[in-house]
Amino acid sequence: MSDRIQTEIAELALVPEVDSRVQQDLIAALHNAKLPLHPRIRERAAAVAGHYARFGAAGGAPDLDSLLERLLREMPTQDPFELLDPMLAQLDALPPEGQVIAVTGMMDAKQPLWNELAVLLLLHSDAQVRGQLPDSFRHGVGAAHLGPLGLSRLIGLRNWLPAAERPAVDVLIKKARMAGVASAPLPAAQPMTVYASPFDGSGAQGV
Repeated sequence: MSDRIQTEIAELALVPEVDSRVQQDLIAALHNAKLPLHPRIRERAAAVAGHYARFGAAGGAPDLDSLLERLLREMPTQDPFELLDPMLAQLDALPPEGQVIAVTGMMDAKQPLWNELAVLLLLHSDAQVRGQLPDSFRHGVGAAHLGPLGLSRLIGLRNWLPAAERPAVDVLIKKARMAGVASAPLPAAQPMTVYASPFDGSGAQGV
């Protein structure tokens, strides 16, 4: 049933005549349903992207930084954590190599929000994508674009990665520091009072 539905979505919705926002919402819905994207979805998404790329071909290569700046203005939030899941949904329509290129473009962008989002994508669930990102970042200019907060998060997430993937992240951290980026201090601890009923064990455990 999943294959049939996704094939119908690919044929009926992933065409140039359908608004791109509708296409993005459909891909996000499949992602939120935890359904692996059908190959036909990826094929049609690539075909639509190729269709629109023809219109920009005469003007030369598209300016990725200008594109990201425009997307930034359209974003409903400026919080990289809130943007992470919607971005993963759209990236899922690309093959692993395309995802690496897209995320590296975010890291190399001049807008700090994209740099911070690219750092969070180092926790990508697909090891094939995640494993290539540190080296791809290192060969670009992204390490120098990292802000103090981005570097702090990079250092923090390093230990959440499999041990075999940490050395590449260590090299990236070193490159950022050599570029003069200073890590942001940890936020100050905030006082908190929590009330929980002693009779509600699950509630207390949840707190």
